[in-house]
Amino acid sequence: MEGAIWPVVGILLYFTFLQVPLLRFRRALADVRFLAAILTANFVFVPLVV
Repeated sequence: MEGAIWPVVGILLYFTFLQVPLLRFRRALADVRFLAAILTANFVFVPLVV
C-alpha cells in the first residue's frame, strides 16, 4: 500500500488544480477545446515558464 500513496496524491492534486469534478472528468476529456487548452498549457506554457 505504501507504493500507492504517491500516485494517489498526484491524481488528487491533479484533479484539485484542474477544477473539474471527478465525476465529470470523462466528459471533460471528450471536450476537444478543453483538452487542447490543457495540453497547450502543459507542453507549451509551463516549459516556457520553467
